[in-house]
Parts: sequence; structure tokens; C-alpha cells
Amino acid sequence: MSRRNAGRLARSAIALLAMLAGCAAVGSLPEISEIIGLAEDADCDGIGDQSDTCSATAAGAAVDPQGCSAAQLPESRRIRVPATHGVIVEPYVASLSGTGTRLVGPFDVADNAGTAEIDGLTPDVDLYERVDWEEIGRVLFRGLAAGNDRLYLVWFYCTPEHGVSTLYYIGTDVYLDPGGTRMVSEAPQGGAQCVCADTPHDTVVDLPALDMPWPQIASGYAVTAAGLSFEDDGSGRIVVDGRELVVFPISYVDCTECPPAPGWLELHVLLWDADAGRLCIGTLYGLPQDDGSYTVELQRTICLPDLETVEELYGEYAADAAVWTAPASE
Repeated sequence: MSRRNAGRLARSAIALLAMLAGCAAVGSLPEISEIIGLAEDADCDGIGDQSDTCSATAAGAAVDPQGCSAAQLPESRRIRVPATHGVIVEPYVASLSGTGTRLVGPFDVADNAGTAEIDGLTPDVDLYERVDWEEIGRVLFRGLAAGNDRLYLVWFYCTPEHGVSTLYYIGTDVYLDPGGTRMVSEAPQGGAQCVCADTPHDTVVDLPALDMPWPQIASGYAVTAAGLSFEDDGSGRIVVDGRELVVFPISYVDCTECPPAPGWLELHVLLWDADAGRLCIGTLYGLPQDDGSYTVELQRTICLPDLETVEELYGEYAADAAVWTAPASE
């Protein structure tokens, strides 16, 4: 399988560091705002009041905002993806281990694959991208953890002094109230290890079949761009090389104070192709322009069950002269 396209973002396309013993980097993390809100929706998308039926959902099962599990929803409101079995060819190999201090328990990733305890569950975790963020002195690994009814996105930040210095994570259950896994960060306990090297590696990925309700979504923003539109409830459509995909923004980040200047805005999104039974994870970046508009780019993608990127499966998405209205900071 071909290597994922690293994207054109200057802040993300920094040249890979030479051989790393401890993911060499120095400095401190910038402060990143997490500005997210709860979108309203009708009960179970018009299939009737599910308060009685949905109350029987097994404890811990992923449910939609009204408490309906995937099995209690019509197909039009379910995301069903076959099991993922394949290989990711990466230009690096990394091993990360430690124990978190909040929702994350022990994590142990050896040669780009392993497990992490997140909010009492212990899904498999596979690293699918490395970013050398020189401006803040960090090497960042993006990981994907999958259960039968939810996904977790995990970001591991590494330094030579502290190994894994910070964990960011979010779940597709983000807006469940109470108990949703919102995008938060935590510092692991002392002694967390991070060892990586510029050695090509074939990562074997085996993820279970996924059956989950449409996720509740971030709100409070508006993005208008060619081939991209959002409904009143925040869900959207994106057209990539003539193919329309459903977009679910699950978290919003204001990185306008992040280096390099002038920073950027981003939406972490799920992209759903119901006809293909394919779910993609990615980030919509809003890059500010001198005239007050934004260039919008879809980057950092991976799709299940293919283990390919949106660029490889559909094509690239970028739009100039976009209008991006962000919610006020909390």
C-alpha cells in the first residue's frame, strides 16, 4: 500500500528528522483552544420516541444523542464498516509506552501497533502518521483506536526529556451527555517512553467491524467553500473529485496562536461513504489569507477498511476564497 500523502500544509510538511533515539525535540506545547458545542436533533431522526426502547441499551454501548444504539436506528443513521485487515507502509518505526493520568490508562505501542486503555476500554491502537513540529519542539504521532461501536483518535507528543509528554484524544462518542469522550489532553505519569527511528516498517492492522450511530457533532461555526456545505445541524457534504461524502465534524480547534504565524483553524471530521461502506478520518484546515478569506484543505486522512487516504481513493480537496466563521472562545 502506498504511503499516505503528508499534505501541503507548511506547518505539517516539515522534513523528517534524522535518526531519532528519543524523538529529539525541545520546547513547550502551545495552548490550543478546544471550542465545541452540542447540536440539537430530533429524537432518533423521526423514527419515534425511543426513550423506552433505548433505555435497554447495554451499559457502555455507543449511542446517538437520544440514547439509541446503532441496532435501534434505521440504516440511514448507522455507520457500518467491514473489519479492517491490511498493512500500512510507514517510513518510520516507533514504540510508545506509559500510563495516563485521567481517562487514559496504560498504553503500550510497539513497532507502530499496540493497545491503549481509554475510559475503561482497551482497544487496539495503530499509528498512521508522524509529524515533526519543529516550532514547538515536538514529534507528533497520530493513532487510531477502534472498537466495535466507536473510534478514538489519539495524538502522542514526544520529547527527548520526557518521552511521551502529552496525550490528546477524542472519541466518536464525543457529545454524549454524560460520559462522552471530548477532545482533551493529559500528561502521562513519569517515565513514559517514546523511541522512534527513520526505518521503513510494515504495520499490520487488524480492526474489528464497526457498527455505530451517526455521531453527534460540533456546532457554533460556519464554513462556506466550493464543494463544501453544512446543514443547520452541523452535518455536511463535501464533494471530492465529483464524489459526495457526508461530513461529521466531531471537534473544533482554534490554532490561530500556534506557530508558525498566522496559525490556522481546524475541524476534525469523519467522512462517510454509505455506498462503499467506507469511513474516513481527516482534518479540514482553514488557512487565513490576507484578504480575510480562508483556504480550506482536507488533510491527514485515513479510510477504513481500505487503509488508504481520501487523496488515494477519491482525490484531493482544496478551496480558496472560503468563509470560515468560528465560535467565540469560551
